[in-house]
Amino acid sequence: MLNKILQSRWFTAAAVVIIGFFLISLIKIQPVLTTTQKELNNLDKKIAEAEQSASELERLKDYLQSSAYLEKQARLKLNYKKPDENVVYIYTRENSNKTETKNAGENGAVESKLSQNLKLWWRYITE
Repeated sequence: MLNKILQSRWFTAAAVVIIGFFLISLIKIQPVLTTTQKELNNLDKKIAEAEQSASELERLKDYLQSSAYLEKQARLKLNYKKPDENVVYIYTRENSNKTETKNAGENGAVESKLSQNLKLWWRYITE
C-alpha cells in the first residue's frame, strides 16, 4: 500500500509542488541573505577598526602619562634642563637674517627695499 501511494501521480504532483515552493522561497530569500551578509561584513570591519583605534588610543594614553613625555614637554615648553646639563641653541641662517634685520632696525639704519633687493641679488649671484 505504501508503495502504491509513493508511485501514484497525485503524490508525484504534490511532491513537485512542494519542492517548487521551497525552491521559489530560497530564490526570494537569497538577495536578503546576500544583503545581510554584506552588512555583517561591514559591521565586522567597523568593529575591527574601532578595536584598532581603541588600542592606538590606549598606547597614546600610556605615552602621554609616561615620564618621558612629561620631561619632553617640560623641556620644550618650560625650558627645563637637568642640573648638570649644558643647553646649546642652534640658529639657522633664516633666523640669523631675521635677527640681523631686527638689529639694523634698532640701530636706526633703515634701508630702502631697492637696496635690500640689490643686496639679495648680489648674494645670489656671488654665492
